[in-house]
Amino acid sequence: MTKKRVETPEAPVYLQPTVRLVNATLDEVRNSLSLNSKSERGLSEAQKELDLVLNGNPNEPGKSSLVYDGIGVTASDLQKALSPFSTENIGYHRIDSKFKELVFDLETIKLLEKGGLDAVNEKLGRLFESLKTEATTAEEKEGAIKEFNEMLGRAIYLFPHLAIGVEVKLKPGALERTEEIETRYYESTRGWFEKLALTYQNERGVPLPDSLVFPLPYGFTTGVHGSGERAAMLQSWEDIFLTSSFPRQMRGVRIPVLSLGIKSPLVIPDYVLFETDEIESIRFTEEGKFTPWVGPDPENSHKAALREKGDSVTCYLRFRNFLDAKACRKRENLLELSSEEWGKYNRELLTPRNLSNLWREDYHPTQKTLRKGFMGRVLRPSLDVTLYELTDINMPRQDTDEAALLLYAKIQRGDKRVLARTQTYEGNDIIRRLVEIPVAERQF
Repeated sequence: MTKKRVETPEAPVYLQPTVRLVNATLDEVRNSLSLNSKSERGLSEAQKELDLVLNGNPNEPGKSSLVYDGIGVTASDLQKALSPFSTENIGYHRIDSKFKELVFDLETIKLLEKGGLDAVNEKLGRLFESLKTEATTAEEKEGAIKEFNEMLGRAIYLFPHLAIGVEVKLKPGALERTEEIETRYYESTRGWFEKLALTYQNERGVPLPDSLVFPLPYGFTTGVHGSGERAAMLQSWEDIFLTSSFPRQMRGVRIPVLSLGIKSPLVIPDYVLFETDEIESIRFTEEGKFTPWVGPDPENSHKAALREKGDSVTCYLRFRNFLDAKACRKRENLLELSSEEWGKYNRELLTPRNLSNLWREDYHPTQKTLRKGFMGRVLRPSLDVTLYELTDINMPRQDTDEAALLLYAKIQRGDKRVLARTQTYEGNDIIRRLVEIPVAERQF
């Protein structure tokens, strides 16, 4: 097993995972166009032009494929080349939406090229501060809220290896305004902020810090009402976002407020509102521990208790749809494992779910091959994580979840044939590796 990776030579180290992500997305678009070209309908004129931009014109010597490196070909160069096609239909729905997201993301990638996370935070702070001034019109504030939330929501796709989460620094006196804010807004649950502060003091013996840290948010939607949309909401994690609220005594007036996930959610989270003038700053942060939730104590519903949110790695694996699938593994199909191994490995193993691009199998009448697959080991209660990347390995004939457990057992036993085709990652290297692979669209 090796931990060493070959880095892109030209790009700065901090930008390399994002560079690979962009090029992998361009490859997906190329593949989609190639498939469409072989269909009965063929490519539209716009698709043909985009194909020439991405692959070069075979009739023009020296015209090569478009490859992003952050230096020779910058995000501005990509933007200039791809923006003319951002309103065109360039393929089936999933690849079309992914292409449009890439064109949109180039604005943020330009900031990363310019000054890394500092440049991104400068823009995020500028958008937030624009909400505090009366010189900004209501329409401009709605636009700033939308752009602010989009920056928050795309961070986990573009640079989770640079930012563990979002830090909100409160001004002094926010706690004393609990009753005032609670009575001002219809939907406010500001009392939970007071409970968080009191419970934090009681359990940890120190005051709640002025700076609260939240995991990078992400949200999924089907766009329609129904059970699928409920499933999408349950798989979302949006602990922080901006919105507008109507104060009780100010008819027709919308006030920008920051919604924070402070109360431990049962199913759908309740959010605690903060007015913008209570916030000193908001920024993506490279360090810190997540502020815990507060909610009813499981052993005493009349008492509040803190609940941890995990760390940046476990949160990112959840975003990439890694789950504990032990309920899908039947003991009678895995008799080659001892009872001790069965119990231990079942507790530790995480695998990506169906339709994920992090697990790709090839099927043959006599052999099933794992072309590329990732699995995670989580040690409890510490939640230390190790990620394994397996390449071109013959798989057991069992169903995928059971076969994955057997492969995991071979890794833990030190099977040389499996270890020779396995790479391992720990800490932030886990996120650096996975962020290079475009996120597969969820199905609900």
